[in-house]
Amino acid sequence: MVPPLGIAVDERFKQAGITQPTKNLMAPEFELESLTGEMLALSDFRGQVIILNFWGTFCAPCREEMPALERLWQRHKNKGLTVLGVAVDRDEQAVVKKFIDTYNIHFPIVHDPTDYTRDIYEVTGFPFSYIVDQGGRIIGRVIGAYDWESPEIEALVKQLLTHQSSKNHERQN
Repeated sequence: MVPPLGIAVDERFKQAGITQPTKNLMAPEFELESLTGEMLALSDFRGQVIILNFWGTFCAPCREEMPALERLWQRHKNKGLTVLGVAVDRDEQAVVKKFIDTYNIHFPIVHDPTDYTRDIYEVTGFPFSYIVDQGGRIIGRVIGAYDWESPEIEALVKQLLTHQSSKNHERQN
């Protein structure tokens, strides 16, 4: 079982306006085709903090927040952060690829035209994001558009990544 994050990290979630779950829940596993044609599973990113973002090309707030998610990912991708986009468009992947090219998005994107992941994650609208810790546990949820470049999210991400680094260091000693 993954240890609790601690009071300091919990306070960062509150400051960032991100809802934390009341129960210790593992993120449901899934495997979907990426826009590059490879199969990606959530477990492929185990050991990293994951922002799992459900979005669609038809969604105006999604279009607004995608560039900020890209910049957040670019700043922290080499420190243990993954942004994983789940495109829920029922259209062909070409529509999603055009969107990704237009917005210059490089973080991993999988396509789920069947609503499989939307259903297992109980996504009620778009955008909808979960924060998953390094052990695969859901630790936060954001419903609707979010300012992924706020000082509060930056502080939270840094603390989550530092929290994991200290846990890894403790295990090695």
